[in-house]
Amino acid sequence: PGYRFLNFHNWLCDFKGVDEVFYEMVGSFQDAKFARVYCGLLGVLQIFCLQNGIKLTGLHSMTLKKEFCGSGRADKKEICSMLHALGWANGKPGTQLDHDEADALALLFCLLARRSVQISF
Repeated sequence: PGYRFLNFHNWLCDFKGVDEVFYEMVGSFQDAKFARVYCGLLGVLQIFCLQNGIKLTGLHSMTLKKEFCGSGRADKKEICSMLHALGWANGKPGTQLDHDEADALALLFCLLARRSVQISF
């Protein structure tokens, strides 16, 4: 896993000019392997942000789902459906295609809404 963390750090170096990074905080994992990878990547991200004066803002996944969909147990399909209702053109309605992008947009939507900033697609 060392190369994965190093590659992630090198990728982050392309973003030194940003002021803030948003990330989804994961509270539980399917197995120990996922936990090790997530925690390692989070550690790399935290160090990178500290070294470069970048604010790091996390939102717990269940909070994200509750704020965005109304239920902390919303699944990927519900997140995608909510985004399609807001005008998101990617993915395929009724599926969870491009759910990584959908998760990122839902996170952005929630954190900006907390700052009274509205986004549209």
